[in-house]
Amino acid sequence: MEHLFFSKVAMVFTFGFFGLNVHQFFTSYKHILVKIGDFKELVEETGGESDASLIGLLIYSLVPIIFLVILSKANFFEVGLYIFSVKLLLSVWLSLWIQKKILNGVDYSRKFHYIAKCDNILNLLFSLVVGYYLVFPF
Repeated sequence: MEHLFFSKVAMVFTFGFFGLNVHQFFTSYKHILVKIGDFKELVEETGGESDASLIGLLIYSLVPIIFLVILSKANFFEVGLYIFSVKLLLSVWLSLWIQKKILNGVDYSRKFHYIAKCDNILNLLFSLVVGYYLVFPF
């Protein structure tokens, strides 16, 4: 019975993950450049480059870890959990890598933008698989 509760919580996380990636996928390059400018300004004002890296690491790592624990408690199939863990780890690494480049003064290029879009597409596919499995387990 406990796994049913965690399955419902996992479904909420999956919808949130899906929605976040849809939003990021459809965000324009120009809009991201504006947000990056705001982010750089904030970091410069506070002098918190190392703080920004630490907060990024916490946010980009903590949420996926919580998501994976919930999927595990929901009896998500083991192989899928390992594959999803690797995919989330790659997404975390990519996000932190791009953030570090930006904080070190490298401009957010279209290359970064397209890499992030590919990551969004993979995340969308993974969230569809997770959602499908949670509704129709094998």
